[in-house]
Amino acid sequence: MWTCNVLNCGGGKCVHQLTDERCPYCNNRMVRVATTGFMFCSNHEAICDYELDINRGETHG
Repeated sequence: MWTCNVLNCGGGKCVHQLTDERCPYCNNRMVRVATTGFMFCSNHEAICDYELDINRGETHG
C-alpha cells in the first residue's frame, strides 16, 4: 500500500492518491491531491518536478 509519508497529512486522513496516470517526462505514476485536483510526479523532485494544475490548466516541469 502506498503512503505519502507527509507528517499528519490531512489531519490523519491522507489527501494524496497515487494514480495510474503516468508522468510524460519520466513515466512514474502521478499523485493527485484529493482536495484540490493538483497533480505531481511521484518521482523525487530532484529527478522530476513535473506538476499539473487541472484547475488552472497549467503544467510545470
